[in-house]
Amino acid sequence: MELLLGLLPNQHQISMGTHKPAWRNIIPDDWEKGVSQQDYEELVSCCAELVVSMANCDIAMLTELVGYLDKLPSPAFEKVLGHLSSEAIVDNQKKNA
Repeated sequence: MELLLGLLPNQHQISMGTHKPAWRNIIPDDWEKGVSQQDYEELVSCCAELVVSMANCDIAMLTELVGYLDKLPSPAFEKVLGHLSSEAIVDNQKKNA
């Protein structure tokens, strides 16, 4: 889960990218450096969905995930909020209170 959380967007993240290997001919000549915004958003959404599905089964993970709510894409954010207000969580909180 820690790896997936690390892949979520963060205001303090930077990336230096990688150098195109010169010793292999498998990279096309028209290759452009960078990642499309769509590819990036798909990666973030996939990581967020995995984290949310993992956290739904584990209260400790769910508690940790709350600290990352502002970094989650809207669909994952809504799932977490829905799960936090579900009867299973509310009943668990009542039992532990």
